[in-house]
Amino acid sequence: MAITKDQILAELIAQTAISKTVAPRDIATSLIKKSADPSADWRSILPIIKKVSIEAEENGEIVFWRKGKIVPSKGIRGVYRLAKAPTDDVCDHEKADTTA
Repeated sequence: MAITKDQILAELIAQTAISKTVAPRDIATSLIKKSADPSADWRSILPIIKKVSIEAEENGEIVFWRKGKIVPSKGIRGVYRLAKAPTDDVCDHEKADTTA
């Protein structure tokens, strides 16, 4: 099974466009279903999904969520979710909501 970095990034962006946040497991299972070996273990590609997600975060494409908050990926462990990075408009709107 050879799932490429580009396939992971494309799936990550596609899935975060559909829902607010997405679990790495959901990305992995989707990629496995589309692969040449749909019986492969989705857990085997979680480390590369995390690596690609960290690169996408560094490029400002996505953010990591943990316990309902955006967190930096550095040193993240345990359960986390991924989402599209908020735009400046969204950030300004959220700031306005918290001060009102």
